[in-house]
Amino acid sequence: MKPLQAQTPGATLRAGSDNAGGRARQRKGRRANLWFFHSHKRNKLLSLCGDVLFAHAVFAEIDPTVATYRWPGELAPADAGSSQRGSTDLHVTFIDGSQQIWRCSRSAHKMSLTASEADGIPILLKTTTDVEARLVRLDNALLLCAALTAAHHYDINPAHQAIRQCLLLRERTTFGELTSLPGHDPALLQAALVRLHLERAVSIDLDSHLLTRNTAVTRLTSRSAS
Repeated sequence: MKPLQAQTPGATLRAGSDNAGGRARQRKGRRANLWFFHSHKRNKLLSLCGDVLFAHAVFAEIDPTVATYRWPGELAPADAGSSQRGSTDLHVTFIDGSQQIWRCSRSAHKMSLTASEADGIPILLKTTTDVEARLVRLDNALLLCAALTAAHHYDINPAHQAIRQCLLLRERTTFGELTSLPGHDPALLQAALVRLHLERAVSIDLDSHLLTRNTAVTRLTSRSAS
C-alpha cells in the first residue's frame, strides 16, 4: 500500500475501492495506522499510512512558507522499485522555490540517512520525537485545517474582507474578536482567518498554547512577512 494517496475531493462517498473506505478495508485485520484529511494546498483528499507522515503533512499544510508537498511515489510508474513506492518521504516545496525532503519514520534507528541530500535537495529525518516536541502546534494545525474543510464549499471572501478591514483599524487583536465580527458566520470568519495566516497577512502563535478566543492575532506588514 502506498504511504500517501491523493484522491479528488468527495472520494469518500464513491462506490468501489477507489475511495477512503476502500483503502481502509484493504488494511482490515492489520494495524492500519491510516489517516485521512483534506489538503487545501493540493485540493485533494489524502490518505496517509503512518502517524509521523500524517503529522508532518499537517505541519506542511498549515505552514505559510510551504507552497506544496507531495509523496515522490505519486509520480512513480507502476513498475518502479519497491524502495521508491514504499518511501515515506515528503517532497516539500517552499514559496521561495527551495525544496526539502522530509524522511518520516517513528524511530531514527529504523531509518538511517544514507545521504544528506538527493539531487541537490536536503534530506531531513523526521521522527516521533519531532512530533512530540510540537504537539501544541499539531493540535492547533488540525483545528485550522478543520476550519478550512468546514468552509470548503462556501464563499469566505466577505469574511476575509471584514477581517482585513478590522485589522486596518488595529494592528493587534484576538482570535475571538476576529471570529465574532457582526453580520458574519463565525465558522466562515475562522476559515478566512486561516487563509490570512496562510497568506502571511497575520501572525498567530500556534506553538505556545492551544488556540482560544484570547489568542493574540497580529497584522503583518509585507516587510515583516518576508
